[in-house]
Amino acid sequence: MESVSRVWTVGAVGLAVTLSVVSSGTLLARQDPPAQQAAAPAQQEDTLKLTAKVPTLIVSFVKPDRAADFEAAWAMIRDVFEKTDRPEVKEFGATFTKFWKVDTGSPAAPNAPAVYVFQLDNPSTTQTYHPLKMVYEFLYYIKEGKEGGIPRTQADEIFKKLNDVYMQITPWPLMKMGT
Repeated sequence: MESVSRVWTVGAVGLAVTLSVVSSGTLLARQDPPAQQAAAPAQQEDTLKLTAKVPTLIVSFVKPDRAADFEAAWAMIRDVFEKTDRPEVKEFGATFTKFWKVDTGSPAAPNAPAVYVFQLDNPSTTQTYHPLKMVYEFLYYIKEGKEGGIPRTQADEIFKKLNDVYMQITPWPLMKMGT
């Protein structure tokens, strides 16, 4: 009887986490690379293009079986931030103050999402933090018919690792309490 109770408890916790993940924040669905996407009839608001220069946490809920891809992609992105000779990319990369992984290794929730938190003490209000847009519209770009930034093959490699890893990604702007 105790094992049945434990199964129900784990199931209820999993359902609560799933409902809260799906109901709050930005959900990133599987996407095709921008070169393969048809023109979208209506653009959704980019909730990851921040409008206030306040400290912000970007919280990512990643499919548990895709955490290694997520971490590899972000290692590649961070490498671009460090090695670029483009000042605007260096400046944007510096907005990522700290990268955290939440320890969700509870035996009660083995299929819980991997949770990552990016700390932005002084976020950009000119560039998006949407990972796929950041890769294709900022790190790699086409301007006046010419490619720029990282090579397209590198952008595609990052895209393959990031595509369909997210369950949810949402910014949490922080407000100072008291004086």
